[in-house]
Amino acid sequence: MPEATALFEYLQSVDLADEGPEERFVDTTVYTAKELNEEIQSRMQTGNLTPLTGFLYVFLNHFDLDGPGVRLISSRCGHCNFRLRQGQVCSNGTRPTALGQADPSAVNEIDIPVIWTDHTGTVIRSRISGHVA
Repeated sequence: MPEATALFEYLQSVDLADEGPEERFVDTTVYTAKELNEEIQSRMQTGNLTPLTGFLYVFLNHFDLDGPGVRLISSRCGHCNFRLRQGQVCSNGTRPTALGQADPSAVNEIDIPVIWTDHTGTVIRSRISGHVA
C-alpha cells in the first residue's frame, strides 16, 4: 500500500492547469454500410491490418445467439489479442514465449455474430465482442 499512497499524494500535488487542454482522439469518420464494405475489401486486398475506426448509423438486423455453429465464447491471446481456435496456441512472433518469457494465458470473451443494415446495404460477418458485448 505504500506505493498507492505515494501515487495518490503525487496526483494531488500535480498542477494540471498549466498543461493546457487535454487532447483526445475524436474520430469523425462516418461510414455507410456500402462504404464500410468497400473499405474492408480495399484493406484486405492491400494487406492492411490496422484497426478501422468510425461511426455507423445502421440497424441491428441479425443477432444470432443460438444458430448452427455459433460459438458465443471465443479465446484470444492474452498478449496480442489475436483470436485463437479451440486448443490453439498463439503463433505471433512478438508474444512472450517467442522472446523466452512465460506464455500468456488465453482470455475468454463473449463473441456474438451480428448483421448490420442501412439504406445502402448490409455488413455481414460482423461480431460484437469483448466489453461491448
